[in-house]
Amino acid sequence: MIFAAPGGFVVDMLVGTFQMCHRLELGRDLPGQGLTIHPADLLLTKLQIVQIEDKDLRDATALLLDLPTDCSAAGSAGPGLDVGRFVAPLANDWGFYHTVERNLPRVEQYARDRLGPGEAQAGTASAGRVREAMEVAPKSLRWKMRARVGEKVTWYELPEEPD
Repeated sequence: MIFAAPGGFVVDMLVGTFQMCHRLELGRDLPGQGLTIHPADLLLTKLQIVQIEDKDLRDATALLLDLPTDCSAAGSAGPGLDVGRFVAPLANDWGFYHTVERNLPRVEQYARDRLGPGEAQAGTASAGRVREAMEVAPKSLRWKMRARVGEKVTWYELPEEPD
């Protein structure tokens, strides 16, 4: 559901599943505190867009820059991007993995183009840690079989534009 406030800002309300180019289950274990989904899930909602736009690159860059992505942050009580949570749906779905794999370099380029050298380096390092975790995660048999087909078959859905 999408709500627009008279002041001009828009709020997306997701119930259970987020689906655009790929499907992401969200309702399985929402955070106990806060007003949003897990940061890893939020990042996946941005990076799963095949025709990624500037606003999504900006949001993904901000998440990677502002939230720790090192292994010590995963599963901790503090703020951070749980890399294991981020990787889990990608290790089972080659198409989702491939879209994120294609978008991470775009996020890195966005950071280099729009941020100062220090922030750009931090953002690209964070994206690199996420990419490395994706690469080393054990993949499902379904993932491996789909990877053999590759881009010969469309691996995503294009969402319908609202009327």
